[in-house]
Amino acid sequence: MNQTNDKNELNLFYEKYSKDFADLALFYNINNFPNLSLKDKISVLAHKLKAEKRFNFAGFLFDKLFTTFLSMNALINKIECLIAVGKLEKALHFNDIAFELFLEMEDVGNIENVEKALAYQKAKIYFLSSNFVQTSHICENYIVKAKQKRFFTLFCATLIVQGDFNNAEKLLKRFHNQIHNFLAETILHLASINRITNFADFIKSTKNLRINNMQTLITNIEVLTGGDEEIQLVDKILKQEIIFLGNTSKSALTTEVVQCNE
Repeated sequence: MNQTNDKNELNLFYEKYSKDFADLALFYNINNFPNLSLKDKISVLAHKLKAEKRFNFAGFLFDKLFTTFLSMNALINKIECLIAVGKLEKALHFNDIAFELFLEMEDVGNIENVEKALAYQKAKIYFLSSNFVQTSHICENYIVKAKQKRFFTLFCATLIVQGDFNNAEKLLKRFHNQIHNFLAETILHLASINRITNFADFIKSTKNLRINNMQTLITNIEVLTGGDEEIQLVDKILKQEIIFLGNTSKSALTTEVVQCNE
C-alpha cells in the first residue's frame, strides 16, 4: 500500500468536499475545526456522524482513514458501522482483515484492548447472524481471558435463545450485585434479533427472579431496537418490574469498559 499516494488522494478528496465538511462541523458545533489536521478533521467528523447514527457516511470516512493511515481504530469503527447497518458478511470480512493486521502490526497501541474489541465484534456478528455456536465459543474463550461483562451478557443472551436457562441463570448469580444492569444488556442483545419472548420465558423459569407485572415489562421492552443508548432506559424499567431474591454479596468479576485507542 502506497501511503504517499493515499494521502494525496485524501487531500484531493477533502478539498473537493471541504465546504460540505465545514458545514457539517458547524452544524455539529465542532470547536476549532479549521485548525485541526486533515486526519483529525475527518476523524472527528466520522465519530460525530457515528454518534448521530449516520453509519453509512461515518463508515465511509473511517474507511478513508484506514486506507490512508492504516489506523486500527478507524477499521474497528468501520466494522461497527457495518454491523449497525446490518451488513454482517462485509463486517465479518473486515473483522477477519483486522485480526490479520493485528497479528502483523508491531506498533498497535493497547494490544489487549484491540484484541478484545475485535473478538467482541466477531462474537456479535455471529450472534446477529444466528450462528449461536460460534458466538458461544468466542464468549466462553474471552470470559476466561478477559472477564469483561459484555462477553458475559452476550453469552447469556445466546444461552437464552438456545433455551439453556440453567446455565444462563448461573451467569446471573455471578453478577447478582448488578443484576438489573446485567439483564438490561442481555435484553438489548435479544431485542437486536427480535427474541424478547425468549427473555420472558427465561424470567418465568428463573426461581430467583420475581416480576411485578409481566405484561407491563413485555410491553415496555418490545419497543426496543437493541441500541446501546437504551441501556439506562431498560435498567430503569427492570428496577421497577423485577425483584432479585438471590445473595447480595459482591461479585469478584471485573466489569471494566474497554476503549480502543490508537
